[in-house]
Amino acid sequence: MNAAKTVVLNLTACTMLVGSCSTRAVSPRMGGTESSAAPPNTACLDPMVRLAIPLDETNVVRVGPQVVPPTRGWRRVSSAPGQDWDEIGDSELLVRRKEGSDEFWTLARYEVMRYRDETGMWESVGGLVPDLPAHLLLSKDRDVWLWGTAAYQTPEDLVPPFGRYDDTLQLFEPVYDAGGLLNGLVIRNVQVDEDGIFWILADSGSGESELYRFEPTSLNAQAVLPGRVFHGMAVAPGPRVFLLDRKEGEVLEYHPGGGVTNLPIPFYEEFGDSPISMMVDHEGRLWINDFEYLDLSSMAETSWFRIIRSPIFINYLDTAGIYHWDRPAPLLETPDGSVWFASGRGTARLDPLRGEWCMFTSAKGGLAQDLAGNLWMFAYGGLYLRQAGTR
Repeated sequence: MNAAKTVVLNLTACTMLVGSCSTRAVSPRMGGTESSAAPPNTACLDPMVRLAIPLDETNVVRVGPQVVPPTRGWRRVSSAPGQDWDEIGDSELLVRRKEGSDEFWTLARYEVMRYRDETGMWESVGGLVPDLPAHLLLSKDRDVWLWGTAAYQTPEDLVPPFGRYDDTLQLFEPVYDAGGLLNGLVIRNVQVDEDGIFWILADSGSGESELYRFEPTSLNAQAVLPGRVFHGMAVAPGPRVFLLDRKEGEVLEYHPGGGVTNLPIPFYEEFGDSPISMMVDHEGRLWINDFEYLDLSSMAETSWFRIIRSPIFINYLDTAGIYHWDRPAPLLETPDGSVWFASGRGTARLDPLRGEWCMFTSAKGGLAQDLAGNLWMFAYGGLYLRQAGTR
């Protein structure tokens, strides 16, 4: 039995006990809209619901919004100016090494800001921001890009699919593909492979996305696997592109110039309409949210493993007055083997060897790793550091 299988069996044994209970829900907080108190710096956030989710509205314990900055080994390095940051827990972050020092680029509430490590100063970055929402991307050449949805635009008011930061002009400039193939499409996902190629999932607004290949130097775009629609994507070394088709219940492993392998997904019906996020880690595991992972480490065979869900991802939706068990998105893997996930309730770390989850903040995403393996996070207006090797 390989190590991955042992991990899942151990994870199953300790977690199935929790899932088998059916006691009435217990919430750590009752009523009001106050923020939950932050746990000690070495603690993890408790689940909102421990044993059972109430189905009767009279038993629902209303929980106010949480504002818990990163805990458990994180240190606040700097605070960004302006805005009411306590209300902004959803952001993006990337780290760029430039001229011997690190730059930290963050996107929060559609404003791009940059923090320079050598100066300790924040600045707002000007120029184009694509149609909302926008996302940050770092190319192989260490250029900073923005990509966003450009749906339902008329030819006279066409929003560019990309913005690329010009270090000389100190602003973002619009970028269109040479043939206009991407014009007017909703871009759902962009990932960069080891050769610097952008792989793109995009559609006209239907959510049934097709695959495109974009070369950022020549600006040439082309459709790949025409006629197939996909709902998730992950890029791995090789390069290989993994594409999830929820209707067919399979993952396609696409080798540019080398064909396609079809990998049927067990229990794919449980995906439902949940947004799909995928990631391939350094151990050769293809993660699909917290549904399943595919062990790709053996060339002889591939094996699927069903992940046991954690109650830390149960979130109370104040506007709807209900509990929702979120499906977190895998973000990245750190050198210690930890896999980091973002959800509607907050961001969490998974130790796959021990099968242990820890939600350490109510902020959502905003994680990036520098070249030294240190982990950084932008949350509630603060730039936080978790040094490599921290447990």
